[in-house]
Amino acid sequence: MRWHYLLLTRRTSNSRTLMITHLPRELRSEQALFRFVRGMRIGEIEAVHVAPLEQELTQALAHRAKVLGKLETAFVAVLGNPCRARSYDPELLKRAVLTDTDEARLLERRLLRRWARRKDKKRNRPVERPQLSVMQPVRNSETGKWQWPLRRIDAIDHWRTALFAADVRLQKAREHFHGGEGGTSAFVTMTHAADAFTISQLSVHARPDTCKIRMAPEARAVVWKNVGRPYSAKMLRYVVGLVMTVALLLLWSVPVVLLSTLISLRFLVTRSPGLADVVKNNQFVRSLLSYTLPSLILTIFTTILPRVLWGFVLVGGDRAYSIADKNMFIRHLYFLIIYIVIVIAMTGSVWSSVYDMFTDFGGFWKQLVNVLPQMATWYCVYVMLYGAGYQVLKLLHLKSVCRYLFLQAKAATPRDYMKAISPVFIDWGTFQPYTVLFFFIGILYSHLQPLLLPMCLLYFLVGIFVMRYMCIYSWYFRQQNA
Repeated sequence: MRWHYLLLTRRTSNSRTLMITHLPRELRSEQALFRFVRGMRIGEIEAVHVAPLEQELTQALAHRAKVLGKLETAFVAVLGNPCRARSYDPELLKRAVLTDTDEARLLERRLLRRWARRKDKKRNRPVERPQLSVMQPVRNSETGKWQWPLRRIDAIDHWRTALFAADVRLQKAREHFHGGEGGTSAFVTMTHAADAFTISQLSVHARPDTCKIRMAPEARAVVWKNVGRPYSAKMLRYVVGLVMTVALLLLWSVPVVLLSTLISLRFLVTRSPGLADVVKNNQFVRSLLSYTLPSLILTIFTTILPRVLWGFVLVGGDRAYSIADKNMFIRHLYFLIIYIVIVIAMTGSVWSSVYDMFTDFGGFWKQLVNVLPQMATWYCVYVMLYGAGYQVLKLLHLKSVCRYLFLQAKAATPRDYMKAISPVFIDWGTFQPYTVLFFFIGILYSHLQPLLLPMCLLYFLVGIFVMRYMCIYSWYFRQQNA
């Protein structure tokens, strides 16, 4: 199937493009890199592009998009969304706004008065232009000190001026795009796909950690803000992202352990003996507190966890979302193993267990080994709840519906509304660790709890139909290449 896909896409630029990272200084120009690749005598080169070291163009684009959003919000405050005026002409208003002349300003004000929303329908009074509070430094002539008083200015005029300044900054960034210092990454497009695949399998430099070559991902699968960063900056960001992940691992255990400890039977015996007697005498309440509620709490917390982890992974400076997916998969799997195997198993005596881990390290592991076999029944309930319950609930798209309702409620402009209805990208590192985790649980604990194996089989059978439907009709992935 992969070769069939490659044969169908062999003429596309993506199947003929190489991504070269960790470039040495002598190859950080398009001419030098062109001569270097041509010297391999493998095939003809179509184009060479070296990513710039500076991120001025990316920052200028992001700044212009932000300012344009603010300007659109200011116009919506006057015209409404959508504009109800019958004579409304968006193209005429756009030309008047983007033209920097006095005649255009007069035409703009006349059009806004004609098309503005009416705040008083009886008197037919239009809404006023929005105002903005800004701080402008003013030097006191008597004392000579600088002061920053608040001033009310017209929001449309302010953001229009900022948009013109952003256009000038973006134009300068485009002019100096190829004139600055080259970064550590480059893209080389070959004439034939076979030549590109041949070069991607070679080690072309004397130092193995220099000039690494791989097939380039699709443009939407590239993290462009991290492409031109030097290796030292990438490693620093990777360490920062790793430290943030470890800190999240420690902080995330506090609410999980607290809630799980409050509903544990050992805690109720020591803190509330009367309630503990009720739990012991009622089998339904005892099974609810021992198996169902901990599984439900853990499912809720692990549902929120991937979104936070994904942000920390992107801080690491990965140049492609496929690499970020791999790091996300590893960290997410570690989180699930630590919380499900250690944190939940030691619930009820976790604080004494943490103390024993530092004072009596061998005793801590002995206690953990004694507790883990007792968790086989809880694992059975957890797999059943996740397989037969939570997986089926994915078909309702509750997270996507809540996201849509939230973004639609705060949408002020057509751009915000298009963002609200845009598809949600799903990463493999978000849901794939659960498959590996439940496979390990089924293999390791099925001899202690025979019912666990049918529950794991139920999880995979339900998952086949749910994942197939979601991957074909619902989920969108950043990379679609083979």
